[in-house]
Amino acid sequence: MGQQYGKFFKLDMLPGFYTEDTDINSAGRWVDGELVRWKNGLAQSMGGWDTETLTGSILGIPRSIHDWSALDGTKYIAVGTEKRLYIIEEDFTVNNITPVRDSGTLGTDPISTDNTGAYDPNGANPRYVSIAHTAHGLSVGDIVNITGATTVGFIDIEGDYEVKSVTYTNNYVILHTSSPVTTDTGGGSAVDYIYEITTGSAATSGAAGWGTGTWGGETWDTPRSVSSFVIELRTWSLDNWGEDLIASPRGGAIYVWDKSGGLAARATEITQAPDTNLRVLVSEEARQIVSFGAHTGSASDPLFIAWCDSEDYTNWTPDITNTAGDRRIDQGSEIVTAIQTRGGILIFTDTGAHMMQQVGPPDIYVTRKLGGAISIASPSAAIDVSGIAYIMAKNNFHVYDGTLRVLNCDVWTRVFDQEKSDDAINTEQHGSVFCSHVKNFNEVWWFYPSKGEVANDKYVVYNYVENCWYYGTLSRSSFRDFSEFVEAPYGFDEDGNLYIHEQGVNANGSAMNPYLMSGHFDIADGDELMHVSQMIPDFDRLTGNVKLTLYQRK
Repeated sequence: MGQQYGKFFKLDMLPGFYTEDTDINSAGRWVDGELVRWKNGLAQSMGGWDTETLTGSILGIPRSIHDWSALDGTKYIAVGTEKRLYIIEEDFTVNNITPVRDSGTLGTDPISTDNTGAYDPNGANPRYVSIAHTAHGLSVGDIVNITGATTVGFIDIEGDYEVKSVTYTNNYVILHTSSPVTTDTGGGSAVDYIYEITTGSAATSGAAGWGTGTWGGETWDTPRSVSSFVIELRTWSLDNWGEDLIASPRGGAIYVWDKSGGLAARATEITQAPDTNLRVLVSEEARQIVSFGAHTGSASDPLFIAWCDSEDYTNWTPDITNTAGDRRIDQGSEIVTAIQTRGGILIFTDTGAHMMQQVGPPDIYVTRKLGGAISIASPSAAIDVSGIAYIMAKNNFHVYDGTLRVLNCDVWTRVFDQEKSDDAINTEQHGSVFCSHVKNFNEVWWFYPSKGEVANDKYVVYNYVENCWYYGTLSRSSFRDFSEFVEAPYGFDEDGNLYIHEQGVNANGSAMNPYLMSGHFDIADGDELMHVSQMIPDFDRLTGNVKLTLYQRK
């Protein structure tokens, strides 16, 4: 055996990524990577994922999801988008349960076609069809269902449509799949309509038009192109009242889907509840619906909290004979979200946090301000894990375990630094942030949109057992851990596709290509050059091949 002149040098690496210093000053740390995690101090590839085929499609971006099991063992997933509310059955059939705003029968011959494209708001496409309905109250993007119409212009006007333009208060325009042969008006006298509740926004945006800008900001009598008014993207509050579903679109009413009515039934409004609500949950202790940012009865108040009587969501009037009540928070300008955690309900306004605790009659609940300023990123940016809350704010991460404090983050630059990181969060679309838990790997995940993106395309993970951080690229608008419905983590992308995670080693049939990159190492001091002749890896759960690349620097 020949003489060996070299010696082995052990590379001791700390778990997780580190982006807070230069590569030279990050010796002993991993500085970049993709689709990897740590367990027992060792790195490993994340599990793969597969698409689950749905019967039916989802319209809009699924930004809110919730799953539960009914008393008879039937399992459901509720999905809320900016367009609709759905329930997915165990066989993965998609059912539309969006609440209905109005329904009835239109006047005689309400449908008009024009084969020259006169109803096209942008050009001359003849597939645009005009529908007459006095004071219809619709907006662009709303969903309408038309049935019972006879053919008009030799096309059949039946089915669901999005409103493409609102020409007058008594007319609106839809886009058909076919072009009419003739210019015609008709439909008959038995044209029925169903108007679903007004749709929300798919992204946070500034409202433009008359009256939305500052005085004298632009030319007189012209619609403003720049606005100080913000239209928030739509998220839903989803929870259970027993086996029934409680659902509320942000800024809207509270609805209930009664399982006894079956999946053909729509969710219906709880008319006794506040007219508008920013966030809703069902108190686990008292079995009460609690509304945050609730309508007071005379006006919407983004800091007002109201709750119904215990075991009765139809009674919201405080009285000595019940446990309904209300109170107001005086910090901030609006309540963003609330989650249940150890000791009570954790409430986040746009500037701080409060704890709401049950104390019994006559006050029922009391609130106290928690120390530390925090501006939570979105209504879905916090989660409770075994009594500890993890929160993504607009410029940092926080944890609450009895004390609210900043959570030290080794990848802060990657996630928040707008100057140094191309993958930093899009500060105009904080509302897309979605937080979830993967308990089998002790991970809290946050999905977020990077610069220039509206939907989530990046993720950042905090491993609370290994006390480390990692990140990567993955399009998930919402995500859930292991549940009764799916015995694996699952999530939706912005197109409404459902993925089941921790399945094998491939990404929906394609190679995942996980990788790791370390910071620089000094092997020896002084004017010495290094020759590497052998590497001895120590890998666990290795599938496939490993490619090792060495980068050198004098």
